Amino acid sequence: MAKKKYDIDALLEAGEDAHLTDNFVNITQANRVDGEQYIKLNISEIEPNPLQPRKTVKDEELKELAKSIKLHGLIHPITVMKISDKKLVLLAGQRRLLAYKYLKKEEIPAIVREDERFKNLAKLDMLNDATISKILFEISVSENESREPLTPLELALSIDEVLKKKVYTSVNEVAKVLGKSKAYISKIYSTLKLAKPILKDIEETRGVGHIEALYELQKIKDQTLQVELYEKLKAGEINIDNIKVYSVTKKKNNIIYDFKISKNNIFLKINTKALNEKEKNNMNEELQAIVDKYIEKNK
Repeated sequence: MAKKKYDIDALLEAGEDAHLTDNFVNITQANRVDGEQYIKLNISEIEPNPLQPRKTVKDEELKELAKSIKLHGLIHPITVMKISDKKLVLLAGQRRLLAYKYLKKEEIPAIVREDERFKNLAKLDMLNDATISKILFEISVSENESREPLTPLELALSIDEVLKKKVYTSVNEVAKVLGKSKAYISKIYSTLKLAKPILKDIEETRGVGHIEALYELQKIKDQTLQVELYEKLKAGEINIDNIKVYSVTKKKNNIIYDFKISKNNIFLKINTKALNEKEKNNMNEELQAIVDKYIEKNK
């Protein structure tokens, strides 16, 4: 049975329409943890981050965290970003915030951070949803990566969201913002092409996080084979090199061929357009000889 999850956007919805008082942050009276100042904030004052890379939290995980907080308190405050004097957005600690909501608490310890870009944009009267989204996306991915690396799927979904919302116009632009190569971000983004059972497993168990292996898997058109190989990869029965031979499309000397190996079958498809009749006949005879050899051997 699939584990129940909490939809973060839904649970945090209560904070979206909240209005803050003019003096909600008073850093001079803040406490400290790990060298950083923190204060107590009313949970209703904290807006969700619309570009949060992690969208769901397992029910079991949330309850365990809530139980720990109830027994031992909150070890580390959440982090919020001060966008303006009346706007705070959650930056890191969505699971902790959800646990506090689950415990029906009204306040939560929070580190309040500021980014000069918000102040500068405000001075230029350029602080709008688009500019806020760009800065939040960059900071949110970086913040999450520094605490617990995002799965390829979490990052891919986050990239997909900012592209669909037109926060950025291309994968190349996202790559530049995140300080990654276009090739790396393209491979991350391509994981969304994986079979649904694979995506579900990565979401629920964090599954296989090897981006190169997932990239090779999504190249395989047969989704049943994809899932079969994914399970073997997850179990440690095969590696990325094994995956590469399962679906290889190559071009050599103007001859395009597709070679696939599944559990019980071998498929070879060759475009013989570039061959003359004699070459086609020779290839046919040689391939038939190979097949006959193994059929005779296993009679």
